[in-house]
Formats: sequence, C-alpha cells, structure tokens
Amino acid sequence: MSLHQKNKKTYLFLVLFTLFICLYSNGKAQGNQPIEVIGADSMNTNLNGEPQRTLFGNVHLRQGATNVYCNKGIFYINLNKADLSGNVRVLEDDMSLEAPNMSYDGNTRISNAYGGVKVSDNSTILTAKRGTYNMNTHTAYFSGEVLVVDDSATIVCDRIIHQRREGYSQAIGNAFVKGRYSNVLLAGDSLSNDKKKNYSSAKGNPILVQIDSTENAGIIKFDTLTIESKVMEAFRNKGNERYNFKDSVSIVRSNVKARAGSSIFWKDIEVIELFESPVVWHDSTQLHADSITIVMQNNKLKKLIAKNKSIACMKDNPDYNPAYINQISGNRIDIVVENEEISEINSFDNAKSLYFIVSENGGEGANVSTADTINVTFRDSNPENMIWLGEVNGDVVPDPIVFYNPTNYYLPDFKWDELLPKKRELELPVVFKKE
Repeated sequence: MSLHQKNKKTYLFLVLFTLFICLYSNGKAQGNQPIEVIGADSMNTNLNGEPQRTLFGNVHLRQGATNVYCNKGIFYINLNKADLSGNVRVLEDDMSLEAPNMSYDGNTRISNAYGGVKVSDNSTILTAKRGTYNMNTHTAYFSGEVLVVDDSATIVCDRIIHQRREGYSQAIGNAFVKGRYSNVLLAGDSLSNDKKKNYSSAKGNPILVQIDSTENAGIIKFDTLTIESKVMEAFRNKGNERYNFKDSVSIVRSNVKARAGSSIFWKDIEVIELFESPVVWHDSTQLHADSITIVMQNNKLKKLIAKNKSIACMKDNPDYNPAYINQISGNRIDIVVENEEISEINSFDNAKSLYFIVSENGGEGANVSTADTINVTFRDSNPENMIWLGEVNGDVVPDPIVFYNPTNYYLPDFKWDELLPKKRELELPVVFKKE
C-alpha cells in the first residue's frame, strides 16, 4: 500500500472518529448529564438497594440549563431520575412546566405529569389533566380537558400533540379551534393548528360555527351560521380571514340553506362562494347554477348571485297545484334581499321565465317568455311586477291545458331539490360560552 493511500485512510478514520465524538458529546449535552442537587431544606440518603436521596422543602435540582423546583423530591442517583411532588416547576429558557406531581428522566429528558399540568412560554399557555413533555423535542403529549391559549387562537380538545417551538398542534377528540379576534370557530373529531402560518384544518365531522348578533329597536337577536363539509381549512390572516370547504358542503343560517361540492367563506367581506352543483334555498325559493355567491352585509343577507346555467324556482301556489313552480333562468341571476325577504330577481343574458298565473278565482294560465333581461319585483314575498326587456317573445297558455301537464312547460335548466340541509346542534366548550 502506498504512503498516499495510508494517509488517505488515516485521514478518513480521523474524520469519522471526530464526527462520532461530536455526536456523542452532543447526545451527552442534550441528555444523560447527571441531575445535580442544588439545594433543599433537608435531605436523607439511602444507599441500600437503589441509591437515592429524599429531599424536603425548597428542593432545587439542575440538569444543564434545566432547573427543577418542588416541595419534595426522590432522586435515584444511579438511574439519573427523580420523582417530584408539591408545586413542581421545570424551567428552561422561556419555558415553564408545572404540575402537582411529576417524574423526570434525566436520560431522556422526558417529564410525566399528572394531577393537572401546565406548560407555558412567552406566547402560549397549555393546560390539561395529565401529560408528557419531551425537553429535547419541546413536544407536549397532553390529555384530559386540554386547553391551549396563544396570541393567535384558542384550542380545546381531549388529547393534543403540541410542538412548542414550531407552534404546531394536532388536537384529537372533540376538538375546537377559534381565532383570537374572530367570532368563528372550527370543530371536528381532529384538527391541526399552525400558529406561525395562522392556519387550521379540521377533519372527522367538521363544522364551522359563527355566532352573530344584530340589534333592532333595542332588541339583540343572535343568529348562528353553520357550515359542514368533510374537510375544512382556515386561513386567519389579518384582514383576509378565509375558510375553505371541500366535499359535501352544507350551510344553514336562519331562512337560508345551501349545499355544494365545495365552498369558500371570505369572512372579512362577508361573502360565501359555492361551487360544484350548488343550490341555495331562501324560504320557498331555490337557486341553481354552476356557481353561486352569497353576499352579506352587517351579518344580514343582501344578495344571491348565480352564474352560468342559472335558474330560480319558486313554489308560490302549492295549494292550487304543487307542480306550478314559477321559474326564471339566464346566464346570470341576481336575487336582492331586504329585511330577510326577496325584494327583486333579475335575470341577464338569454333570460327565460315561466309564470303560472293564479288569482283568487283560480288558475288563469301560464306565461312563457324570453328576453335579454327579466326583472321581477316582490311585495310581502309575492311577485308584484315583471318586466321583460330586449328581444321579448312570449305566450300565455290557458290553465285547462296547463293544469294536468305543467312539467311540459318547464324551462330547459329546471331543477328542484327537496334535500334541504338540517342544522346540527353543537355544544360549545365553556371557554367559548364566556366570550
């Protein structure tokens, strides 16, 4: 073997050996350092069996940068472990871990706490009945009445995995998350929350709940918006709070209900967009289109905007003939709402209408018309005036001809859906009821 080859092997060995020493030293620094007894009011040492020291009063232990305080501690010398009780506090940097009772393993730097546990830092407080905290990974595994409060959101759940340094939480079981400055909360069987990204997602029977209040003549009225889907995402950026819903979306709020394949709720501008075969019900009127936008103002419905293959259908005379369903279609339909009642319907571009004329004396026929634009105004929820503008064509079919076969006159894009979503009642955690 040449001298050059020997030197090369020797150099490689030294590099690997140095790397091993560095890794070993780092491991020793993170754990395995001996726990030191810094102070106590009194101490007993037992060297029979497993050597241990029992410490009483103002107990102070230290391992590297980690300081432990309690009223009583049993320190297992050879095992490098300790059982702690009475006002236990573990402090490191800006982190504080507190519990009535705790075991601390100096080898793994893992603490097991019970009887009520709390971990906090400069921006987050996490409490639960019991839990495990890993000082190396800064990860809390807590369970039992879990509550997380930070500067962006509040989380309530049965169990949680909380990565403190990353600001990431995985909540499991009866999980709720609510933005600090928002009146919207998400709930589900499980949810994740990324504090740094102001992002949350919920799965497993997820639901969004928004509780609003309006005041009229000194009377405060509470109205709850609920949205359900199979997957939910929340983006709580200031001034641009947004919620995404995917798969089997249903929406319920007072006299408005909706279903769709997907939806986006733009909270700050009070707009809900519906996609994938959406349908919206407002009292006896339902609206279908390729996409529908729900526009609100000051927590009140102001407008419904339907685009592409749009049709609005109304059962105005179900007692006379339930198949008499008035219809307006067009490439776009706007429904204007005032004081929670429809005041106007406008159809634009390739507008069509089917209106069954029924008076106090009975049916009078069906008006079938086309125009560039159709405008319908309402009074007391009933059609008052209809105006057809541009390229108007129409015909009136006598009632005796229409009555037995009204579906023959239905508009081409007619749809009617009886599957209205039902409101799901949700018991809110006490912490949210107090707000």
